Amino acid sequence: MIDDEEEKLLELYDKLFDINIKLSEDYTPIAVAGVLLAQAMRLYRTLLEDEDFTSMVEMIGETSKDVRPYDLDELDDLDELDDLETNTTIH
Repeated sequence: MIDDEEEKLLELYDKLFDINIKLSEDYTPIAVAGVLLAQAMRLYRTLLEDEDFTSMVEMIGETSKDVRPYDLDELDDLDELDDLETNTTIH
């Protein structure tokens, strides 16, 4: 059973996903991802102590192999994603 905090987190995830899809209609999806990452890192840097921030960044690196890509066939609103070479850009 999902508790209230987890339900709110899932709601936030879905809302931001919808916003990202809409932004990707006006900007390249790789640009949207880069800006989101930059803003997230600044927010973490602002909220976390140095040691916690460094630990979190290291954990992201260690678990990056576990990140699953989106199924592009399910993203009907972003047909242009199929043509992008998104795997070659490193931020």
